[in-house]
Amino acid sequence: VIKNNTQRKDKNLWTSRGKGEKIKYYRAYNERDEAQYVIRKVKELRNKEKCDLVIAIGHDGHDSSSSYNSINSSLAALTGSYKVDLILNAHTHASYVDDLGNNIYAIQSGQYGQKVGYTTIKYSFDKKSVVSVKCENIDINTYDSLSDLRLSSIYTEHVSSVDQILNEQIGFIENQITSSERRYIGEWTAGCIAHMTDSDFGAVNYGGIRASGFPLYPGKFTYNHLIGIMPFDNCIVTCLMQGKDVSKLKN
Repeated sequence: VIKNNTQRKDKNLWTSRGKGEKIKYYRAYNERDEAQYVIRKVKELRNKEKCDLVIAIGHDGHDSSSSYNSINSSLAALTGSYKVDLILNAHTHASYVDDLGNNIYAIQSGQYGQKVGYTTIKYSFDKKSVVSVKCENIDINTYDSLSDLRLSSIYTEHVSSVDQILNEQIGFIENQITSSERRYIGEWTAGCIAHMTDSDFGAVNYGGIRASGFPLYPGKFTYNHLIGIMPFDNCIVTCLMQGKDVSKLKN
């Protein structure tokens, strides 16, 4: 995935744990198609692969009044061959444990490696069901990593490899840039898009320039700064438009 993505910095990924099952990628047509795929996959895991537990990685928050939480609720409502036992979230960068009922929990463990999400699941092979689930978020500074050397090794290896990439300098900041001035970054980004695609103009979603990435202080500009400003993979799309359509877009 990384090797064939020309928009990402090249990485030499490796693991000492040996080869595992290859990652399966599914590109859904829309959110309904995505939901149907998840349902089919869960049933396949339980009936064909004979999995006792199914853990889903979601992109929700935990605010019940938010539409973002609809996916968690929908997954928790699945039963029988379609049941999901645990949901791991990462959308809002918050730290929480949500009890969704019927021993189903959603957990999200903050951001920047500040916490370790720890989940204990007791499963009855006689009843073929989950007996209990305990989820907690532990501050990385107080977590006793020596009690779990395997997890400690994975975490240390990951932090070391990621820090090496994030701390690489890719530019220089001459003057301080505050959050209120981030619109200039948006204008610059739109200009880069227009230049790189040989288009008449470029546009960028204002929400794509994150306020949390500011202020930027004079000095080295690293990948860590860049990810703070634009944390997501983005696609540049070009299209032909008539003048009247451009006017509607502007207004």
